[in-house]
Parts: sequence; structure tokens; C-alpha cells
Amino acid sequence: MKKMMMTLAALCVAGAASAVTVNWTDVNTSGATHGQLGLGTALSKDGFSVKMTINLTAVPKTLGKDWWPTLVSLGLQAEKKKAASINVNLVEGNILQFDNKGGDTGSTGGAVLTSATLTTGSHEVIVSYNGSRLFLVYDGAVIANTEYTLTYDPDRIAWGRQASWDSGTYLDKNGGGFTYTIESLQTTDAVVLPEPTALALLALGVAGLALRRKAA
Repeated sequence: MKKMMMTLAALCVAGAASAVTVNWTDVNTSGATHGQLGLGTALSKDGFSVKMTINLTAVPKTLGKDWWPTLVSLGLQAEKKKAASINVNLVEGNILQFDNKGGDTGSTGGAVLTSATLTTGSHEVIVSYNGSRLFLVYDGAVIANTEYTLTYDPDRIAWGRQASWDSGTYLDKNGGGFTYTIESLQTTDAVVLPEPTALALLALGVAGLALRRKAA
């Protein structure tokens, strides 16, 4: 049993170490305000991740009918109304939503409501795409994923507005009081998701030990 536990422990370490080191590229957000854009940020339709770390000092009290409180959005530099974009939006109750506009570029998708509520404080949001599925990671946990067909290479990242919609679509348009600072905004061509392997192996080891004690 001792040998088995040592093996499991070694596997846990190996599982944790097997997580691929990701090389992130910083997007310049110095002096960023709501509605600004990161231009010329090349992402591939074959796979990417965008990581935004923010510090919220206030969240919206009310949501208007003619605006989208968008935390982060990925799209195209060519601003064209109803063009496709991948958005992390807020809906009533400050619930996060994955909202993927189909637009006129041929991409497909829809809105996926999550159970995560955006609150004040520091938060990390990651949007990952593996070529066929979108993942939304919030504070280290996958809170939404959906099948998605992306037919273009996104080259614009927006914060506080939708990347491929007109400049009037910005987050605090109706005075919603959504105030935050961007601590970092980074991109990579890797798919970045929480690593469950080590925890799963550790749970297996604990279960094995419990069964041994029960048998004794």
C-alpha cells in the first residue's frame, strides 16, 4: 500500500508538472478607458486564449435595453455593424454570459448563460478557443463552454464595448456605473484551461486509502 501511495503521489506531481508552460503576450492597455480597443492583436481561428485580469470597484445597478455591458470582446478591426464577435457580457443580476454574435462573417454561436456572478474585487477572465469549442474560465474555473465555428482570425480585442460593432456600443453608455481597471491583458496561441489531472489523481489515492482502512 505504501508503494502504491508513493506511486500515486509521484503521478500527482507528474500531472501537475505536465501542464504546458504558456508564453503570454501582453496587450498594451496603458491609460485604457471604457470603449478602447487593442488593435492589431493577431489571434488564430485554429486556437487561442485571451486572459484579462481586472479590478472592479463597482458593478452596474441597472442594465439598459439598448446596450451590452461587455467585459471583453474579440472581433475584427473593420468595424461593421452586425459583424461577428465573441463577447463576455453581463445580464440582469450581474451574471456573466458568453454571447457569440454570428454576424456576416459566417461564424456561428449563441448566448450561454452561466451561474457565475461578477462582484467587486480582482478577477481573472480567460476566453479559450480550440478550433471547435469556446471556453470561458472565471477565477480558475470553467463556467461555460459551447460549440463554435470561427471562420475568421480575430485581430481586435475590446474592453467595455463590442469589438466589431459601432463605437456607440460601450459598456457604461447608460451610466451603469461599471467601473474597473485592467491589471493585465494577455494573449497566447495555446488553449488554456484549468488542469484537473493532479487533483483527480489525489482523490483516487485518498479513496484507495479509505478502502484499505475499511477492509482492515
